[in-house]
Amino acid sequence: MRMLTPAGAEKTASPEREALARAQQRHRLCARAAEEARDADERGAALVREAQEGLEAAQQRLEAAKGDLANSMAAAAKGGPAASASSLSRCRADEAAAIDVLEAAEAAKGSLEASRRDAEREAEAATRYVEQAAGAVVLESLGPLLAEAVEMQQRLIRFRLGLRWLMQSRVVAGNPALAAFMERDVFLPGLHGGEADNSMAVIWQRMDAPGPWRAFVHALRGDPDAPAPSVVGG
Repeated sequence: MRMLTPAGAEKTASPEREALARAQQRHRLCARAAEEARDADERGAALVREAQEGLEAAQQRLEAAKGDLANSMAAAAKGGPAASASSLSRCRADEAAAIDVLEAAEAAKGSLEASRRDAEREAEAATRYVEQAAGAVVLESLGPLLAEAVEMQQRLIRFRLGLRWLMQSRVVAGNPALAAFMERDVFLPGLHGGEADNSMAVIWQRMDAPGPWRAFVHALRGDPDAPAPSVVGG
C-alpha cells in the first residue's frame, strides 16, 4: 500500500496501516462468505420445506390408494372385477422415496447451518481484527501528535506564567477579560476531575473536541489511509 504526502511524493504506509489494510481485506472476504453461507442456509431450509410437502402429498396419495383398494376389494367380493394392489404398491414406494428425500434434505440443512455458523464466527472475528488494527493505527498516529501537543502545552504554560506576572506586577491590572481567563481556566480539559468544577466545561463540551477522533476511528474501519487529525484545528 502506498500513500501520497501533501507535497505529492509517494511514501510507504506504516506497518500498522499495512496490517489494517490486510485486516479490512480479510473482513470483506469473510463478510461475503458469511452472506453466501446465509443464502445457502435459506435455500437449504427451502429444500426441507419442499421435501416435507412432497412427503405429505405422497402420504395423501397412499391413503387414497388404500381407500381405492378397499373399495375395489369390496366390489370384487360382490362379483366385480378382481382388485389390484399395483397402485397401492406404487404409492407406498413413492412415500418411502419421499421419506428418503426429506432425510437427505434435513442432513443437507444441518450441514449448511453449521457452515453458516462457522462463516459468521469468522466474520465476527474479522470485525474484531479490524477494530484492533484500527486501534494500532491510532496509537501509531498519536506519537507525533503527542509530541506536538506537549510543545503547545509548554508554550501555553509559559504564556500563562507571563500573564500571571503581568497581573501581579499590576502592569495590566484591572483588565476584566484577562482576570476572568486566568481565574476561571485553572484546569485544562481532560484532566481527571478538573473540568467538573470548571465554569468553562459547558463551552468545552460544545467544542466537540473528540469529534475529529471519532471520525478518524470510523474512517479507519473502511480506509487504511484515513488521515489522523492534527492537534490544531482537528
